[in-house]
This record gives sequence, C-alpha cells and structure tokens, in this order.
Amino acid sequence: MTARDGQLVWNPALYDGLEMIRLPSEQVWQPDIMLENNANQFHGLHSGDINMVITYDGFVFYAPPVKIHSYCKVNYAKLKQGNVVTCKLTFLSWTYGGDVINLLSNNDAITTSDFDTHFNPQWQYVTSNVERDVKYYACCVEPYIKLKYVIKLRYVGN
Repeated sequence: MTARDGQLVWNPALYDGLEMIRLPSEQVWQPDIMLENNANQFHGLHSGDINMVITYDGFVFYAPPVKIHSYCKVNYAKLKQGNVVTCKLTFLSWTYGGDVINLLSNNDAITTSDFDTHFNPQWQYVTSNVERDVKYYACCVEPYIKLKYVIKLRYVGN
C-alpha cells in the first residue's frame, strides 16, 4: 500500500541528502483499511511492528505480511468445469471519509505475481479490474470511498 502524507515531507538538502527513511510502523499513523467481505477474523492491514518506507516527498510504502481470505458467492450445485465465476474484494476505510483517506488504485488490474496458486488449484485466474465507488450519505458532507477489485476465476476442477 502506498499513501502520501503531507506531514512527512522534508527537503533532502537540509538533511545531508537524505531522501528515504524506514520507521517502525507503530511510529507512523496507519490507515484503517479493511476488506469488507473478509472470511477470517481480520482486523485490517496491520501486522505487528514492521518498517514503513518514507520518502522525502511524503510517500509512505507499507506492505504488511498478511494473507487475505474473502468470500466469493459460488453456486456449487450448478458449477461445471470451465465455468467462470466473478469474485469481488472490497476495500474501504472503516472510520475515515474520503476527505481524510482518498482511496485510489495504481493499476487497472490486480498483479497476480503474489497469488498463492497452490492454495486452491481448482481455480485459475482469468482477468481482473478495479472499480472505485464514491458515495455521499445524508448524514455527512464528506464522501465515503471503496475500491472494489473484481476478479474472474475459471473453475478447472480436481
């Protein structure tokens, strides 16, 4: 996850050319990004005390070592080999509106290089895309933003 924090900006010329630092994640504010349709007892993209990489222009890179499991509605009674199923992973801030956390995606699709293909060999990745959903509610002036990763998987059977 990459975020920009305007309070973490500095001029490298004033700090002996220093352009990047690493800080323990417990020392830096972490957004409460959650997977809405999670399948585990999952409490956000936090995983203990790992380092965050921060660059002089305020970009914060945070890659918690977590494995995410989600629900995907599948009618197994009608499922046949070769059928394509659409699954959605919906990420959102649990407590912050879009005025504080403006969720954006860097890519139009999911990078599959980190997929655990041995977790469930009955399914094969077909394609994916990212949808950004912005909603306003009667209670509030700020928008609420979700990123929905839509993944198509082909059932290849046993």
